[in-house]
Amino acid sequence: MVVCLAAGNDGRHPTQKAHIGAQAGAKNCITISACVNKRPCVKDNDYDGERYDPTSKMIGSPERIAAFSSTGPTGEDRIKPDVVAPGTMILSACSSKIHTLDEKAGASKDKGWRFENGTSMATPLVSGCVAILRQVLTEKGMSNPSAALIKAMIINGAVDIKQPVAKQDFGRVDLANSIIVPGAITNKDYWENGVSKDGTVILTFPLSKYTKSLGVATTAATNLPLVTLKATMVYMDMAGAELQNNLNLRVT
Repeated sequence: MVVCLAAGNDGRHPTQKAHIGAQAGAKNCITISACVNKRPCVKDNDYDGERYDPTSKMIGSPERIAAFSSTGPTGEDRIKPDVVAPGTMILSACSSKIHTLDEKAGASKDKGWRFENGTSMATPLVSGCVAILRQVLTEKGMSNPSAALIKAMIINGAVDIKQPVAKQDFGRVDLANSIIVPGAITNKDYWENGVSKDGTVILTFPLSKYTKSLGVATTAATNLPLVTLKATMVYMDMAGAELQNNLNLRVT
């Protein structure tokens, strides 16, 4: 089971530099912070892109972290949150029992829906991506993909939005980047297994296999493709206040 948790909305806290704690600091979950949604918006709470306004000429930038979004790292300096997703001006279901409607994120013409801001708005978007990614893997023959594999693939496909690591960590989720279909996608691969008894695992992936179909430029000196190599390792750590296992990835 893949657990997705909202990072929290304490980004505007006047004294704290890091805010990730409690459930959002859990080691094995996917913790999600919020970036700005790409909707027409106005300046609100001294930050651009948190209030929807269809008449505005300004468009929110998904390259920016929402001002309210909690930042990392955790108390013991682990990387959190893990990824970001749009969390401002999200059109979400609205209960008919609400008599006083909060319209800080924008006004909706339909009473059955409301605009909301928060990392809890970004988290369901990632949960949906996780569900689709798992479905793709199961339909392609992997009967029971682990939560670690799903988390690794979500992180590996994330897009760097050039924000500080404490805010964006591995970047904004990009489902198309994360999906790997064996045989159909030739420049990506994944591997899932346990650690060997001596604590080492050696994997060999010939880069030529994954770069032939890219059609990319080559260097004059070596005639090798100019590509970006991304390698991501995720494991489910044992219960405990801090890391119980210290696994390291070395790419040679």
